[in-house]
Amino acid sequence: MGYYLSSLAGLPIEENVNAYIFVIGDKYLGGDMEIIERNFLRIAQDIGPNAVLATGFNHTDWTDEVGKKFLGKDYYDLFHLLPALLLTDSHPDNLSENSTKVLIPLSRVREKFGNIETFIGILTRYIKTQNPDLIDKFQFEEKRNLQRINEVLHLRPNFLGVGINLNALLKKITR
Repeated sequence: MGYYLSSLAGLPIEENVNAYIFVIGDKYLGGDMEIIERNFLRIAQDIGPNAVLATGFNHTDWTDEVGKKFLGKDYYDLFHLLPALLLTDSHPDNLSENSTKVLIPLSRVREKFGNIETFIGILTRYIKTQNPDLIDKFQFEEKRNLQRINEVLHLRPNFLGVGINLNALLKKITR
């Protein structure tokens, strides 16, 4: 399903939907964002009835609203990663700390997948199958390195019996 919306408030809650893809960033002619825009209806059709692809009529306001809602008040620090797709398993009204949120910068998609078309094919397969192995393809090297460190090292430094569980911190960072 695909939606062009004025705000997140216009996004209906549907029980059968288990994935949301939000297109965020200013949409200027040319580049990767134009490919997403030109293929919006086809992508919406390909992801099937259990997922939503959503974008806004006013791209600046839409990006601000989605950014604040899903990425927090400091999402402005992530502007250098836009335009991007935000993949989540939660409707904005049902967002929790356990919600999956994956920010996929389009500039890095081309580096990792070679082209946007290959990426969209993998994304639609992930949405349809919910295969966790495919989600790993969307993780970029920095995040994977933190996960590897977290898996290998037991990091619990302390001082006088009080300490920080760095493994838990790394796990939160890599979500």
